[in-house]
Amino acid sequence: MDYNWLMEFKKTYSASKPVEQQSFISLSLEEETPKRMTWEVKVLQLRPGFTGPATLKYRLEDEMIADYVVQKQKEGDTRDAQDIAVDYNDKFIYPDKVRINCYYYRHNSFIKDCQMILCTVFGKNMEYAGEVT
Repeated sequence: MDYNWLMEFKKTYSASKPVEQQSFISLSLEEETPKRMTWEVKVLQLRPGFTGPATLKYRLEDEMIADYVVQKQKEGDTRDAQDIAVDYNDKFIYPDKVRINCYYYRHNSFIKDCQMILCTVFGKNMEYAGEVT
């Protein structure tokens, strides 16, 4: 399977987004409620690490997007593969990462952090926020 379009998507998509959207959270003022914006600002204050629950869940993000694009094209979607990939990222993956990171902000613990590090190192899944990541 040819993944060249996916690599091009990653380059152009991240370059086309403002810095705020390239990090974890979009600060779209038109659509967000004040309560949610407060959480988004707090999540942006999290110190970046080399792993986290969203990182674990989406460690195979490229393959997930590629599979989704192939599925949509088989279903007859005539859009360009990159447009399908951007749409999937914007509507499903990105909001889910925001949700997971907001949960992490409110419920982080040293034990869960150690568990995430071990799962990252050994390539294992873990249960976090009631779902397997």
